[in-house]
Amino acid sequence: MGVGAHETIHHARDREGEGDLGVVFEAEEGGGEGDAVELEGGVVVLQEELRDQFDVAFVARAFIVNIGDLMERWTNCLYRSTMHRVKQTGKERYSENIYVSFFLPIKECASLEISFSNSRLFPHFDDHLFQETPSELMEHRSGVDVEGHVELHLSVRGAGIAIHHMMEVLAGTEGLGHAGELFDILIGKGRKEMNLPIIDLSSPDPLSTAISIRQACIEYGFFYLVNHGVENDLVKAFDESKRFFSLPPGEKMKLARKEFRGYTPQDPTLGLHGDSKESYYIGPMADSASVKLNQWPSEELLENWRPSIEAIYWKLFEAGKKLYSLIALSLNMDEDFFDKIGAVDKPSAFLRLLRYPGEMGPHQEICSAHSDTGALTLLMTDGVPGLQICRDKLKEPRVWEDVPYMEGAFIVNIGDLMERWTNCLYRSTMHRVKRTGKERYSMAFFLDPHPDCVVECLKSCCSESCPPR
Repeated sequence: MGVGAHETIHHARDREGEGDLGVVFEAEEGGGEGDAVELEGGVVVLQEELRDQFDVAFVARAFIVNIGDLMERWTNCLYRSTMHRVKQTGKERYSENIYVSFFLPIKECASLEISFSNSRLFPHFDDHLFQETPSELMEHRSGVDVEGHVELHLSVRGAGIAIHHMMEVLAGTEGLGHAGELFDILIGKGRKEMNLPIIDLSSPDPLSTAISIRQACIEYGFFYLVNHGVENDLVKAFDESKRFFSLPPGEKMKLARKEFRGYTPQDPTLGLHGDSKESYYIGPMADSASVKLNQWPSEELLENWRPSIEAIYWKLFEAGKKLYSLIALSLNMDEDFFDKIGAVDKPSAFLRLLRYPGEMGPHQEICSAHSDTGALTLLMTDGVPGLQICRDKLKEPRVWEDVPYMEGAFIVNIGDLMERWTNCLYRSTMHRVKRTGKERYSMAFFLDPHPDCVVECLKSCCSESCPPR
């Protein structure tokens, strides 16, 4: 179908119709007027304004990102807000747009637009995009106070769920987050990716490893633990976890939590407005009296499930005990210190299997911000992101940093009890899990001292100038 120079050209902010995208660069001085030249691909150069105009080529799996007028003004015209339009080509055309603007009382403003065409940019978009007609419009508006009244306006044409995936690419993390955090990302601060220290449990140099642990516990309260001896069992462990959580609700509720062991369902009263997870606890197994309190699905229901989980439990237990000896060294204590005081011979060691649903909701957290109450936690995840930490829990507003997934590694964190044990030398760090729109599985192994163990300030962690708190 032929197209004339003055036939309908869609404005950049209404490009759900037909056509190819054209970009117009800065106008040059002088020249004639009134003529129109049609370029290859349906883009027209309007010579009356003497603009050089170029087709924007399609790049598979790429966003087309452009700066808006507000960003141009904010950067004193350092960054350019480029003219663009969509020309009719005679072919049906689909695209999805996000417009992000932040408005502050002092009239400082950032604006960013993301656009993509019907190119199936990412595999996980397939179930969500283009299930609605291009004329349907989803509006999402939210506001939050972050050093002033910050308001976020998002507009998406097409399926609403796409906004969350698009924003995760923009922000460098899974999940939309709230307006204040996204504003911080756009101006180069706020939520970012955390580079945690890596501790090698198999290192032949325990003293060097202990020094690294000390630095990690003082500065972060979190670290990765590699070569822990459980790497080859993690896939099996998550398979077993998924087997359990896939059981009918009635079967799981037969194992409802008692004595801190068993199944806890997702709270139906919260829906998508609060902590959304279901869990299953396995309690201490080193004590013959305590092990009897554990609840297990029948062999007929889940064949070989109990022995598989028990095997994983004991491997985690051994890794945790070895880590305790290195922590003792890091505190200038004998490596068997925690054994001598009866902390880890029969510890309070709980394994918690967790499943987080994939639905998005208005509440950004599926596990609220908290610090662990115990001494030491070994966390395993299935690779789906969402974990964030806040290194300074006393600072407001809190700054959250994403913890990237490291294949085969544990994510270890210090709890409140260890913080007290070390006279606040080692930090118990706040953390949370954000919604990502994806189902997420994790396993946490809480390795705490025996309930009869006396916890008091360690001698190596106090002095006249730093008395016990």
